[in-house]
Amino acid sequence: MVQKFARTARERIRIEGGGYRRGHLRALAQKINRGTVGVGTVGGAMLLALAGCDDAAITSKDVGPLWPFTVSEVRVVCAPALAIFITADGKAYPLNGQAERHPDLFKNGPLSKLNNIWKVDPQISKLSPDTRMSLDAFTQKAIEACAKAGKWDPAKV
Repeated sequence: MVQKFARTARERIRIEGGGYRRGHLRALAQKINRGTVGVGTVGGAMLLALAGCDDAAITSKDVGPLWPFTVSEVRVVCAPALAIFITADGKAYPLNGQAERHPDLFKNGPLSKLNNIWKVDPQISKLSPDTRMSLDAFTQKAIEACAKAGKWDPAKV
């Protein structure tokens, strides 16, 4: 119920270009703080969801045998300029070139090296040592998650 409310509210307070109507967001935050929208302690999580911090989790089961990471789940952080960051086990990593070129778009601390959790491809590394698995299948899921969350325009991806 909270997620549905957050999604609807997010759609209604968005302005063209992906920003928010600041006055509407401020009024909603005040109502949440006073408890007048009936969400109680969930108010903080609701505000984060509305602000676009509801990052999508993608698991190894979602991608199957093409899962390129040594961890079983990562959270996708969709940033402006089509930068994709992922987080796992309390650390953050740049997923694509845009994220590597613009680490400042990740606002929640320092970034670690993706190779720390990126699996070596068992087949290709026989010919070329330390070759990593393809990120294509995962990246497609991440892009879909960003578009579904309304953070990116699917026509521009």
